[in-house]
Amino acid sequence: VNSEMNKPYIKMAQLFHVPTRTILIRHLTPKIIPAIIVLMVVDFGKIILYISSLSFIGLGAQPPTPEWGAMLQQGRDFISSHPIMLIAP
Repeated sequence: VNSEMNKPYIKMAQLFHVPTRTILIRHLTPKIIPAIIVLMVVDFGKIILYISSLSFIGLGAQPPTPEWGAMLQQGRDFISSHPIMLIAP
């Protein structure tokens, strides 16, 4: 947002006394929405990995609730006899 606020078209809009609300809605929002969507998708993937890691070490939801990390932890005993259990729990 700060880098977009320093662009010439924003400075010109401010020079012509366009209200800040209008600048935000009409000029900045269309420019920053794609970046926000990308950040949300990346953060969503990180959250999935964090939750899986916590449940793998036993700090996740309780056993009746299926979680990826808990299923991987249970399948760890069968890695030598059935390695597919770690790939597709």
